[in-house]
Amino acid sequence: MLSNPTQVNLPDFVSFLATVAGIPPPRKPQLVPYQMGVATGGTTQQLTDVTQAWNANTWQGMTLVDVTQSQASVVASNDATNLALVSVLSTSVAIGDQYYVGVDSIPTSLATAQLIVIKGLARVAPAMYVQAVYYLAIDLLINFGLDVVC
Repeated sequence: MLSNPTQVNLPDFVSFLATVAGIPPPRKPQLVPYQMGVATGGTTQQLTDVTQAWNANTWQGMTLVDVTQSQASVVASNDATNLALVSVLSTSVAIGDQYYVGVDSIPTSLATAQLIVIKGLARVAPAMYVQAVYYLAIDLLINFGLDVVC
């Protein structure tokens, strides 16, 4: 069922949604924009990823989740490589931080679940950690997520 049962990833979560919860994957996922990546730097008010070439303000108003630091904010504006944030993060974005930016949807529920599930579980029982994240993400999606455009 899962291609990588010991590491949380979006394609496996979409598959998990379909097989466990009966939620089919969106037929047109391009209608739900999102970006996952690794920060090349940042501050408490900005994330930088020099590997990107975003159009100006593509991500304005969308949610940024720094998965590594377990924090989130709304994007105020962006240029080709930087996301400026509405609210100040508690910890500066560091080089190597994994992040997600996009609308509240399937990827956001997954990123949020990763923030909530205790990271220590991933070191002790990686497969159990992945299952816990996926089940919590399904709960978040069903109870709090926006309807996904199919």
